[in-house]
Amino acid sequence: MADRDICLYSRFISVASIKSGNDALHEAISRACDDYVHRVGLDGHVNQLREGMKELKEEMWESAKETIKGLD
Repeated sequence: MADRDICLYSRFISVASIKSGNDALHEAISRACDDYVHRVGLDGHVNQLREGMKELKEEMWESAKETIKGLD
């Protein structure tokens, strides 16, 4: 193999390695974006549940106060 061929081969390997690294980087970025979107959506649902539980707790407390007042 001539020096020129070795140079071209090593350059090809280098470019292939860079492309492979870029593909892995793009995949990692895509996964991070997807995970972030899922986490933000989950946070919204959890906050809705918290608000619903808070309202339910307040309604139960009011109902209990009315029941106690009716028993007195």
